[in-house]
Amino acid sequence: MICGVTVIAPKSPGWERVRTFRWYELDTELFFAATIPAGGTVIDVGANEGVLTAVAARIVGPDGRVIAFEPSPGLAALARRVFEANGLDNVVLEEAAAGAANSTLRFEPARNGAGYAKAAPTGFEVETVALVDYCRERGICPDVIKIDVDGPEISVLEGLSDLLEGASRPTLVVELSNETERLGYSWSEILSFVREQGYSTYASRMKFARVLPVTSRPDFETIPVRFERGDAANLFCTPVPLTAAQREQIWPQRFVPPAYYRHYLSERPFSSPAAFWKAYQREIGVRRS
Repeated sequence: MICGVTVIAPKSPGWERVRTFRWYELDTELFFAATIPAGGTVIDVGANEGVLTAVAARIVGPDGRVIAFEPSPGLAALARRVFEANGLDNVVLEEAAAGAANSTLRFEPARNGAGYAKAAPTGFEVETVALVDYCRERGICPDVIKIDVDGPEISVLEGLSDLLEGASRPTLVVELSNETERLGYSWSEILSFVREQGYSTYASRMKFARVLPVTSRPDFETIPVRFERGDAANLFCTPVPLTAAQREQIWPQRFVPPAYYRHYLSERPFSSPAAFWKAYQREIGVRRS
């Protein structure tokens, strides 16, 4: 991908955009690049296929570390292949769920070894690790925590209260999806919780390459493109407000061409990677001239 990470992508329609555009969740990749310090520590709760875990591991470098939690055996196996393909030895993969308490949960298996493992009354049983206890026992002070657990994000956040109220508060990336409300949690509840902890909250407006403040539920319905499509979007939470320079670093206007947004919004991918890169170079050439 453009971030330098090699991806082993499952053969599914949802991954065609990754093959074409050569990036995964571009807003999250750029947010990681702007907020994860070299030599830092990142925790990825819900690593899935390990793509963003690998991005974080590349950013922290050999002196940093990334701890990834993924309860699905199929997804964990795929993530390991991604880590091996990128020569990453600074990743610890825990085949467990992370939450507020040490317990067990049942998960519906991810289909064909890829996709999403969801909490369900039937399925395979996995260990749930109390994340605060895990960090305390190992002396871990995370710089960034990414939470993508397909619904119960609020329960993971509530279990992190001690970390969020501490002196060294981590930056958060929390995915909000339709699964969130199917499990009885509202996006507003999650937004209110992190703001009550003193966090500044943002979402990306990919159409205009801007990171904008989010303070209420209506903001989600107008800012994140992926919510506009009824899918999901990430909430970026920082202990201190982002400066204008930091927001520009996350979405540098010279980086992503309008051609990408047009195709992203219309759901019409380019015919081939070569066609995309040709359009990319044309856009960049126009801007530089």
